[in-house]
Amino acid sequence: MRTISATEAKNKFGHLMSSISGGSIAITKNGKIAAYLTPSQNNIKQTLADQQIDKILSDYSSGNVTHRNIEELTGLWFSDILAELKRRGLALPKVDSKVHYNEKQLSLYNSIFS
Repeated sequence: MRTISATEAKNKFGHLMSSISGGSIAITKNGKIAAYLTPSQNNIKQTLADQQIDKILSDYSSGNVTHRNIEELTGLWFSDILAELKRRGLALPKVDSKVHYNEKQLSLYNSIFS
């Protein structure tokens, strides 16, 4: 079960709601569990098998899915995704951020690195 602080829960509530299908989350206050956030009974997904998670993480490593997709499918947080990639010996995906640059940013990038 994942555990987060009340402050983190407050700041990431939207993310928590989208990733709750991965299982209950314990919320702590002053280091002690104060509450649990659990998925509703009609919203609980079947727990993914290790082979399914392996496939999803392999797809992520290859750049075929985003970390947001993984978070929604598995309930893993980004830090958990990174840990699972390391545990399985998978590389981080290569991301080309230039596709998101506007003309001015792209011009500056090209002047510096070309």
